[in-house]
Amino acid sequence: KSVYVADFYNHRVQVFDRNGRYITSFGKMGIGSGEFRGPTDVAVSKDGYIYVSDWKNHRVQKFRITD
Repeated sequence: KSVYVADFYNHRVQVFDRNGRYITSFGKMGIGSGEFRGPTDVAVSKDGYIYVSDWKNHRVQKFRITD
């Protein structure tokens, strides 16, 4: 399983393996789907979804885990 980290100042979510090795990231600054303006928190559900709190866009975005 992967670890998801909100990267507030770079407007993205970073993904690491359980040993702390970088895998990938997703998102960029913006207001569209998959874009962020200051993501602050990430939650992962048991059924395979990632929820990202998007501070300046005043929303929570939902993504499906595909790994």
